[in-house]
Amino acid sequence: MAKLDSKERFSDRAANYARFRPTYPPAAIDCITPLAGHPNHAVLKAALQDLFAQYNENSSVRFEYKTEVLIGKL
Repeated sequence: MAKLDSKERFSDRAANYARFRPTYPPAAIDCITPLAGHPNHAVLKAALQDLFAQYNENSSVRFEYKTEVLIGKL
């Protein structure tokens, strides 16, 4: 059996993953933002709402980033 890379193995499942992917509950978002009453709460909440309005697709925002992993002995 030929060894496939990750993209080849999962590309036929991507549509179903996107369709059925769970969303984060509001309580989870509240855990990573300053609480109401914090001096930066309103500013951060407004900035997040602006980002969501600009980049949302089907009520989701996608964060893409590159990661470099280095492996070796110390």
